[in-house]
Amino acid sequence: MRLGLGIIVALFAPVAAAHDFWILPVSFRPQTGVVLQVHLRVGMNLAGEPVQRDDARIARFVLLDAGGSFQPVVGLDGQEPAGMVRILGQGPQILAYESTPAPITLEAAKFDAYLADEGLDRIRAIRKERGQAGTPGREVFSRHAKALLRVGDETGSEDRLVGLTLEIAPVQSPRVGEPARFRVLFHGRALPGALVVSMSAADVAHPDRQRTDERGEVTLELKHEGLHLIKCVHMIEAPDSYDADWESFWGSLTFEAVALTPGR
Repeated sequence: MRLGLGIIVALFAPVAAAHDFWILPVSFRPQTGVVLQVHLRVGMNLAGEPVQRDDARIARFVLLDAGGSFQPVVGLDGQEPAGMVRILGQGPQILAYESTPAPITLEAAKFDAYLADEGLDRIRAIRKERGQAGTPGREVFSRHAKALLRVGDETGSEDRLVGLTLEIAPVQSPRVGEPARFRVLFHGRALPGALVVSMSAADVAHPDRQRTDERGEVTLELKHEGLHLIKCVHMIEAPDSYDADWESFWGSLTFEAVALTPGR
């Protein structure tokens, strides 16, 4: 029996929504002039399934290049990798992806477990206060993902913002062996009290979980070289235009951490 695409999406949307989503370029240190393949992944603990490009769900898919210009990440609808972009210039560059909102409903127990896992204590308290703790969670969710690239040996700032609705950005270049400071912004403003989770592909069993301070900043430990994922989920009451009670925003930042150079 064949299922229509709409039915398949409806069946698997709750699973996908509750999982992490991140950008995984073929290389975090590409060479100038190459056409970089950009993959999207959904899964848990940095073990993810490929996500095909879905033009209907893409609100924004761009590269902020070294010169400060935005280049579109292009691709074929329904294909994987989800995008490709030519690398121009040297220095830090940023890939950014933002999706359109999608609806999802979870049964009460699963919704409450998801709120607890993502540190959304305020929403849990509101549901309890309103007598909704035993009711399904109806929400719309969207993805807001970034990846840091370093092209060539030139130094430069990696703290530039790309304007995502929920955005995670390093305060300074993240390096293994020193405190790594990150900030979280919602609609361009600092987001205090948000749970931020950091995990390394070298040790996914021991993530670092910290909440942002009054400036929307958090200090995380980077103990391993290689692929890192920083993630955060923010939830608000859904606008009246949505047939939902809540709206969630899933932010992520991927990068390749390197050790401090001796003497620096």
